[in-house]
Amino acid sequence: MQTVSALIVARNEAANLASCLATLGFADEIVVVLDRSDDASSSIAQAMGARVVEGAWPLQGDRRNAGIAACNGDWVFEIDADERAPRELADEIRRTVQSSPYDWHLIPVDNWIGARLVRYGWAASIGKGAVAGLFRRGAKHWGNQRVHPKVNFTGQRGPVLQARLTHLVDRDVTDLLQRFDRYTSSRALDLLDENLPGSFARQLLRVPHRFWKAFVRRRGWREGALGLLLAILAGLYPLVSYIKACELRGWQQARPPVRAARPAVAAALTMVLLAVLTGGWRESQAAPKLCSALQLADLDHDGRVDLGEYTKWRAQRTFMRLAARSDDERQRALRSDAETAPINFARLDLNHDGVLSAAEWDVHIPCH
Repeated sequence: MQTVSALIVARNEAANLASCLATLGFADEIVVVLDRSDDASSSIAQAMGARVVEGAWPLQGDRRNAGIAACNGDWVFEIDADERAPRELADEIRRTVQSSPYDWHLIPVDNWIGARLVRYGWAASIGKGAVAGLFRRGAKHWGNQRVHPKVNFTGQRGPVLQARLTHLVDRDVTDLLQRFDRYTSSRALDLLDENLPGSFARQLLRVPHRFWKAFVRRRGWREGALGLLLAILAGLYPLVSYIKACELRGWQQARPPVRAARPAVAAALTMVLLAVLTGGWRESQAAPKLCSALQLADLDHDGRVDLGEYTKWRAQRTFMRLAARSDDERQRALRSDAETAPINFARLDLNHDGVLSAAEWDVHIPCH
């Protein structure tokens, strides 16, 4: 019987801790590592049955490694205080640790900004699309960078879990921008420790590449104006970090050469062109639209979709997508759809009333 330790590493997270701990009842033990916390985090954790480890670790990787070392389970489920483990994820974790021959698994993440689910366009420097949150004890080790420390794994990576972790990443856009400022300041200190590698021109040329990755490859355009903002921040992250590092070290020691002006113009023009081509300049409307997909799935035309209608819609979509494939392939895909439909339906049904409204459908399948 494999056991699971749930691990939370936090600092002054009294506002979030109780809600996070409430979703971890499936774990065999809960370990909360508190780094120089002076709020009620410790008493909250102890009252909810967690084992608390307190200390002072200047670097994020050090305190996370200390937390992993404090866990006694065969597997560790690492979660932050601003994250939640829905019941579907808890059940899948229990099943996975009992049967998985692998050493670590990625968990997909649903990122929320306030009351809005933002599923597309996240880049590693701004947000996370998936986390290596489930691993055998000893299979994961954190690096010593101040922000986004590198992670090293031993053993074999397993399949990505199907259920999603809920991440309450920011309260609003202002919170997002403040977090960007904090992250770039911490990254600047890492760059100074590394003797300021690269050059201003190189960081500048990374802007359009990272923008393209977030806005186009990771489909940030589907989030409208907010997706455009995420892509811009992702593109600017290494450049702003580098400029802050130059400021800290002294401008006279890191003055960019005049020839960097041409990459600057090229980067700016590339970003404008990408925004125009993809339509990202258009702000998404506040009121949700009724998707054509919802209209197709709504068999009784009452404006809502129940599980039966949703299951039929998935089967029809799969059949059309695989029309040119063999009968065996289509049948396998249809059986898989039938098995996963209830799980996906429950995830889409935000108010848990057993039907999908236009607003719920629009959150997950945007039509703007």
